[in-house]
Amino acid sequence: MELKNYQKLVLKDVDAYLDALMKTDGINAAWKEYWASKGIGTGFTAYYDDLAGAPNVCIKVPTGGGKTFLAASSVKTVFDKLPTGKTKFVVWLVPSDAILTQTVANLSNPNHPYRQRLNRDFGGCVNVYTKEQLLNAQNFKPTDVMENLSIAIFCYASIRANPKSKDDKKIYQENGNLLGFADIFNDKELLLADTPDTALLQVIRQMNPVVVVDESHNAKSELSIAMLQNLNPSFVLSMTATPTKRSNIISYVNARELKKENMVKLPVVVYNRPDRKSVIYDAVKLRGVLELKAKAEAASGGDCVRPIVLFQAQPKNTEDSATFEKIKAKLVAIGIKAEEIAIKTADKDDLKTVDLMAPNCPVRYIITVNALKEGWDCPFAYVLASLANKTSQVDVEQIVGRILRQPYARKHGEKLLNMSYVLACSADFQTTVKSVVDGLNGAGFSASDYRVAEASDMETVSSPEPVQSTLDVFSEAKSYELSNEDSEDDLSDVPDEKIDIPKQDDAEAQTNIDASIGEIINTAEAQGDDYEQSNKEDGGEHLFNLGGSSMKIQRMQPEFAAEAARLEIPQFMVQDDAGFFGGDELLVPLNETALLDGFTLAAKDASVPFNLAVSGAVRVDISESGDVTPKCK
Repeated sequence: MELKNYQKLVLKDVDAYLDALMKTDGINAAWKEYWASKGIGTGFTAYYDDLAGAPNVCIKVPTGGGKTFLAASSVKTVFDKLPTGKTKFVVWLVPSDAILTQTVANLSNPNHPYRQRLNRDFGGCVNVYTKEQLLNAQNFKPTDVMENLSIAIFCYASIRANPKSKDDKKIYQENGNLLGFADIFNDKELLLADTPDTALLQVIRQMNPVVVVDESHNAKSELSIAMLQNLNPSFVLSMTATPTKRSNIISYVNARELKKENMVKLPVVVYNRPDRKSVIYDAVKLRGVLELKAKAEAASGGDCVRPIVLFQAQPKNTEDSATFEKIKAKLVAIGIKAEEIAIKTADKDDLKTVDLMAPNCPVRYIITVNALKEGWDCPFAYVLASLANKTSQVDVEQIVGRILRQPYARKHGEKLLNMSYVLACSADFQTTVKSVVDGLNGAGFSASDYRVAEASDMETVSSPEPVQSTLDVFSEAKSYELSNEDSEDDLSDVPDEKIDIPKQDDAEAQTNIDASIGEIINTAEAQGDDYEQSNKEDGGEHLFNLGGSSMKIQRMQPEFAAEAARLEIPQFMVQDDAGFFGGDELLVPLNETALLDGFTLAAKDASVPFNLAVSGAVRVDISESGDVTPKCK
């Protein structure tokens, strides 16, 4: 796996910050030097020194942007700038067990791009450890850490502790397996108070590790800051799509850069359907269209893609497993094979041992609530269908990011395979759209990355003719607010009739199924074209993204752009002495120091003419003839 262009720019930013760190004295001076090297002398946010002098910086990368690959690629960049001979020990922190399992598997697998990058950068001398392996000193000796790059992967919860719970964490407990480290790494000044010398945490502190924080927006509490301080880091590199206010961001990745590099499926097209029957039927048919197009592309030499629908259920409580089974039964009743359906919830996980990317995997439908959050990754997920009823709140915010990743990070010839889709039925469609936008924001994207299927584009539900009635001002007011009732949902509004799901090897199927949901397809293609056009018109946005969303940008009107491009603005220069090596005088750019040449404040008049500031009032009036625009007089 090669770095994308935007990823190379991120690594350059990391390198530039480390350069600033090496040439200055102190964290704040390095922060100013870094932004000055970017041509930004003022206006950047202040540095938040939460770790008492340890460099702590953040990279903002939207979901699907390859944060883990970036982090793995950054390790060499960091160690190359740190003092020669420093122990190459990395603590890699993740927020959940799901991400922990995934990260350990990927970094340990010699065939995975993350591990291949590390092996290439460090000559294959790489060891990856879990907490259990470290506690048991499994392939973990002083000689191992001195001769190799060592990466220790922890969940936040393994290290984060308050004073009362610290003794319950194994990482803080005395450990005879680590006596060898205590004998060699024995700087008493680095020991954490009230913690045994042989505790794993003490060993890590002696290493003065580089710390990588994945999903760092989850690590901003006081306990999380204390967790980082306890590690005694030499450098902290955080990765997140949604940095908090106190994040020291050194590099921003614009969401549209991901689209240009074919990392994500954008735009997200949002449809409002008349009822839940339409949501289910149209989701199934839309998925069928997508798979037919994917198979046609694969037959022409393209990649294997098996589009998946995520059905977001609305159980009455967290233990309501009956709702998920009813949805599965309903899907089987309309003609879907049982082996193509999986349930993924907090209590039931049909996907635990399933490789969704495998060509022979049958799964095409996944029923969930919000279990598919951080740590779950399947680029084949294309359609998110909310099964909230029409009077209930539609909340897709937590999982909309799960349908964004582009399969194989390559643009497909079929336009429909380069977008993602959300279907819902809601009496308050704007709230549904807001939930999608909030979900995109949470994944590091913006409101410009979705498109709404407007009422004029889509079929609408017919409304009854209005009937005039008398107004009874004394009657009890009726409420039409969206509900979140706990009443049992038996999906009785979705009939058990089989729908037309064509066989994937049926050559005539595509024409038939396209006709059945033609409006959805046509709308998606039109909205996709609109998004692509807006991307072209916004072609230079990455050039203005140094300050992220906090930096306001005003673009030139198109009619003036050509003329402005022809302008040649002079550079004012002054003569300067050639310096130590002699020779001709040099021309250097004019700066504020040159303007002070020959100026002395003592030679200026000390008197202040207050009579010049007699009034702060002006008259605003319109002209008696011509332009009637009000003017100051």
